[in-house]
Amino acid sequence: MINPPAIYTLICSHSPQSAKLLELLNTQGHETRIIGGAIRNALLHQPITDIDMATTLLPDSVIKLAQKSRLKTIPTGLAHGTVTIILDKIPFEITTLRQDIETNGRHAKVSFTRSFETDALRRDFTVNALSMDQAGKIYDYTNGLNDLEKQSIRFIGDPVQRIQEDYLRILRFFRFSATHGNGKLDTPALDACLSERQGIAALSLERIGHEMRKWLTAKYAFETIETISSTDLIDLILGVTVNYSAFQALKNAEKNIKSEPSFIRSLAALSLPHHNAAKKLQSSLKLSNRDYDALQAIHSNIQKYTINDETSELQFKQIIYKTGAPAFSDWLLLSASERPELIKMGIALAQNWPIPKNPFSGEYFIKRGLIAGPQLGNILKQAEKAWIEHGFTTNPDVLDRIGKDVIHKL
Repeated sequence: MINPPAIYTLICSHSPQSAKLLELLNTQGHETRIIGGAIRNALLHQPITDIDMATTLLPDSVIKLAQKSRLKTIPTGLAHGTVTIILDKIPFEITTLRQDIETNGRHAKVSFTRSFETDALRRDFTVNALSMDQAGKIYDYTNGLNDLEKQSIRFIGDPVQRIQEDYLRILRFFRFSATHGNGKLDTPALDACLSERQGIAALSLERIGHEMRKWLTAKYAFETIETISSTDLIDLILGVTVNYSAFQALKNAEKNIKSEPSFIRSLAALSLPHHNAAKKLQSSLKLSNRDYDALQAIHSNIQKYTINDETSELQFKQIIYKTGAPAFSDWLLLSASERPELIKMGIALAQNWPIPKNPFSGEYFIKRGLIAGPQLGNILKQAEKAWIEHGFTTNPDVLDRIGKDVIHKL
């Protein structure tokens, strides 16, 4: 973990604009600090993405200061004290310190405060409650630094209370344990998540899908899911019966060949054998049509194509030609998860082999006396099939012979 005093320099080198904003907003006796994720990720050597800030300034004052400096503002969530300031085309969320006065599992009514500690204590996890002032000093009101050191994700205060404030925190707990923890689940937090899991039904499908996308592609996705495999939690979320062994095999294969994890590929593994799983998952996670089509394609390819140690390079090329390189790689990782060398060879082929264009066309056969119509479509399919079986030949003599053979069989 990076030494805390170096964090401010690291964040400001990543985003010089953040230092400019702190300079702008630390004024008239008010204080503004960088908060949460940027500090957490910097300490863990993880990429710094959004840089959020918390302030004692009220939203109207934030807007006035920004406009005085001719900066664009967006009233992102004024009811919750959040204003987005655009600086050099980069958005920064600035949120007034607050405390929750009423929650219902999805939304909260808040009141503003000037206490950074009060604001920290209403947050979800200890590792998300860190703040850093303009001088680079880190404030830790919840023992978050120690939890980061141990890679432990813990709720602040009573886990059940935190979850009942927003049931999305159930999914966030597992996601953060997989992305920022070590895959091991804090027992009080886990018990609370399982006891309150029915609250997930109150969440929007978009919010659930967003969290699952991050969770299933995280470093410790399988470890966190394996821990709850004896419960119905994942089945409840996904709406399908989960295949844990296929998911584990996929994650091992991805690690073995250092492949970037894929959300759709992960869903495909979890839902094998599919039994209309793509339609169910589209409904339970609000998948886009593009994601649905990709998931459906993986399941279809697994049914169509088989693989073994004798599978040849030509057979791989034939599958690549029919499915496309990305879909082929997904199929291969799921179908040959126990054969890392075969996977490496196949993926290298998919990346480096230019998929050839079918040399036969309707015009090719019309020039040879055939008439456009349904019969021509069937001839084209036969010619393409023969060309593929000949190893995608480019030899003019072989191509001519294929064309003549197809016509001769009429």
